Amino acid sequence: MLIEEALVKNFPCQRTDPSIKIASRSSPILSLTPDALNLSGNDFFKFWVSGNQRDKLRAGVYLLGVEDATENKLWCGYDLFKTLTLNEIVYVSLKNKTNEELNSRAAELIINKLIEYPCNI
Repeated sequence: MLIEEALVKNFPCQRTDPSIKIASRSSPILSLTPDALNLSGNDFFKFWVSGNQRDKLRAGVYLLGVEDATENKLWCGYDLFKTLTLNEIVYVSLKNKTNEELNSRAAELIINKLIEYPCNI
């Protein structure tokens, strides 16, 4: 809950567009597109390890977006980790989760792992 409050405070919604599709957490999506909001951990992980290069690339960009948006706010940042190491940490974390745990939003799961690495101030 604290993460969501921090994100809402620092990144308030500017507007909502009813034409944007929201991916249901209980319904897997078939392709990762810019319209796929509320992406579940299951769907994200499926695309990230996919043999489909387009979906794999888009999942990587999604992960980078979450990392960039929260860097030096919720976790220490790229000064602490190389992107490859950071991605491996997230990969292992997601791989070790149950299917039930992966039903949560992908961004929340990623952020919950990243906040384990705060800056030592």
